[in-house]
Formats: sequence, structure tokens, C-alpha cells
Amino acid sequence: MEGQAVGRFSLMELNIKLLRRIGLWNETESERFPIRGQLVIVFNMFWLIPSAAYFVTSQDELTPILKAVNEQIIFTTAFSKFCLFASNFRHWEQIFYDVQRCFNLVMPDPHQEVQKILNRVVKCSHHLTKWYSPIVFFDTMVYGLAPFVLVLVKYAATGVYKIPLPTPIQANYFIPGYNTNVWVWIPLNIFLGLMLALQTVALVLLECFVWNSIYSTICLFKILQIKATSLVAVNDQQQWGTDLSKFVNLHQCAFRCASTLETALGTQMLFLHIAIIFSMCLMMTVITIAFKDMYLMFIMLAVLVYSLFQIFCFSILGTELTEQSAAVNNAIFHSTWYLHEKQRQRDLAFVLVHSQQPVKLTAAKLFTVTRQSFMQVIKQAYTMFTLMSQFVGESTE
Repeated sequence: MEGQAVGRFSLMELNIKLLRRIGLWNETESERFPIRGQLVIVFNMFWLIPSAAYFVTSQDELTPILKAVNEQIIFTTAFSKFCLFASNFRHWEQIFYDVQRCFNLVMPDPHQEVQKILNRVVKCSHHLTKWYSPIVFFDTMVYGLAPFVLVLVKYAATGVYKIPLPTPIQANYFIPGYNTNVWVWIPLNIFLGLMLALQTVALVLLECFVWNSIYSTICLFKILQIKATSLVAVNDQQQWGTDLSKFVNLHQCAFRCASTLETALGTQMLFLHIAIIFSMCLMMTVITIAFKDMYLMFIMLAVLVYSLFQIFCFSILGTELTEQSAAVNNAIFHSTWYLHEKQRQRDLAFVLVHSQQPVKLTAAKLFTVTRQSFMQVIKQAYTMFTLMSQFVGESTE
């Protein structure tokens, strides 16, 4: 295939290359988590501590507190992704190299549909990494530099220096009182914006890797469906034994990858669902009490859209993973297995029973991540919002 080395499938080539550059992936298998990657994780504390301090020391005004809480949620979610990736690094390595070895085995397959799936895996991984990263990078730059640009434009036009609702990372925890001097505030703001953008690049590459891993496993099950249909059509006894052995090994590898995915993503899925519920609740609260503050509405909406997109992607991929794994069982069941001799029927029955194992993504095994779970998150966020709005209404009376 185009763009692939002979004998080795180019799984997530661009994604892995960029992860290695920032220190979140190794050159070879079975090495410890890179030291540079550990530094990237520690650097997340740069955002968490000021945000938490801002929330604790804020005055009684509700609007900046809501903004601080919302940013604390997004920073904590990002920090948890890095920490969980590092703690499950061996699992992610196993998934990546298992899927790559499986694709290496099926690369010589002349079947046109198999080759289409392999090409799709390469193209989707490349396009996701190539386009998703700059989009989120731009979104972060707008989020971080919007107040900076607004202040500069107003200062140049009117000579009035007034900072809008401050971001917690721009609060007085690095240089006390720096907001009073525009020429101190400008370079510090640029520095913080660039650091936040670089951290976002690392986070986005990590997210692309996770989504690519799930999608590659889904495609492995799609290939198994094609293999199942081809297996039943084999007439030569010796060829049957060889193809059956390859199919079983490939099937076991796909189940192992799916099981490891559930283990590696379980805690992250639970944390992400809880975070999005609180983030949506805060956003709706801001709409009701501070709808005239367009700047606040803009930045909170940016955070909400990003969070919703995250959980939506996982819900779609989780649903697809479950459906495609079950389709392998259906492909065997609806084939002409009954036309073969009894020994082959017993072999196919063994494969059929094995393919009935449930495959799913779960949130710490509490619930399955599907399209239905995505809708449940929306409903739960609205329920929490109604309770919170009652509390806010009573406190303002």
C-alpha cells in the first residue's frame, strides 16, 4: 500500500512520530515511560495550582467563581488524561503493537475489501492528527489570547487600560500586582498563552492516539468479518486448517486489544463524563445569570464545545466497537457452515462461541459508553442545572 514500508504496517505513523518528539512515546517496545513525558505531566501543575488558588481566594461575586470552577474542571481533566496515560502506558503499548502485528499479517491479503480497510486506517489516522491538532491549537490560542487582544485594541484606541474578567492563570500568583502595569502584563500574557498552546498540542496528540487506537481495533473486527466469510468458503482441507488457525489468532488478538482498551480507558471515561456534566451545568447557570457578559459566554462556550466533542467521539467509537465485534459472530452464523462436514462445523461452533464474548468500552465498569450514554449525560447535566439554579435563586433573594 502507498505510504507503507514493505512488511510493516504504518499504524498511526504521523501520530506516533509527533508523540515521540514531545516525549510521550518510545522508539522501541517495552521501554519505561519517557522522562520527557513525565516532565510534560508535571508541567500541568503550572495550570492547576493558580486556578485552584484563584477559586479559593475569589470574592463573593459569583461570575468569576463560576469561570474559575469551569477552568479548573478542564485543567483537571487534561491533567488526569496525562496521568492515566502514563500509568497505563504498558497497556497502550500492548494495544498499539498487537494491532500493528495483526495488520502486518493481513497486509498480503489480496481481498479488495481488506485492502480498503487498511488504507482507511492509514488515511483516517493521518487526517485526524493533521487537522484536529491545528483546530484545537487555534481554539486554545483564541481562548488564551482573546482578553489580551481586546485589552490592546481598547488601550490603543482609547488609552484606557482595563482588563476583562481575568483568567485564573493570569491572576496575581506569578508577579503580584502585574495587572497594574500594561507593559508587564503584555509579555507575561504572551508567555502564558504560548505555554498553554504548547501544552494543548501534547494533549491533542494524546487524544488522537487514543481515538486512533480504538478505531484501529474496530477495523480489526471489520477485517475479521471478511475473514469469517472467506473461511467458510474454503474447500481444501489443508488450507482450511491454516486459515482457521490464522483467524483464531487474529480474533484472540482483537479481543485482547478491546479488553485492554476497556482497562486503560475505564477511569478516564468516568472522569470525563462527570466533568462534562459539571461543565454543562455551569454553562447553563452562566447563561441564566450572566448572559450579558459576552466575553464570559464566549470562553465558557468554547470549553463546553470542546468537552462535548470529546465525549461524543468516545460514545460513537464505543458504539461502533460493540457493533463491529458482534458482527463477526453474525458473519459466521449467517454463513453456509451447515453445508460442511461435522468436524468443520465443530470448529466453526468453537469460533462462534468465542465470538459471543461482549466487547465494550465502559466507564470504570459502571456503564457502557455508547450513544445512549451521551444522551444520558445531557439529561443528568440538565437535572443538576435545575437544582443548582434553585440554590442560586435562593441565595440571591
